[in-house]
Amino acid sequence: MYGYITKKYPPAYVFSAVYDSLKEDCRPFGAFLTERGVTAKAKVYGRKCNTEAVHVFHVNIRLPIAERCNRDQIKFFKALVK
Repeated sequence: MYGYITKKYPPAYVFSAVYDSLKEDCRPFGAFLTERGVTAKAKVYGRKCNTEAVHVFHVNIRLPIAERCNRDQIKFFKALVK
């Protein structure tokens, strides 16, 4: 079913947040990609007290958590483009 996900699949930075409904899938999906030879990183942002850590939190660039996530994502891809 996922035969097209091989080491030729593009690198992926997979992220979620503690109050995101997709949080439970973040790390397993990152592991799934890595197991297939894909360069991938998975990270869940926020803490239980951070109510801003919801789905698509990274879009609100005024949030410190969004800035951190976006910078981490940029750093991940910059490391791949040398």
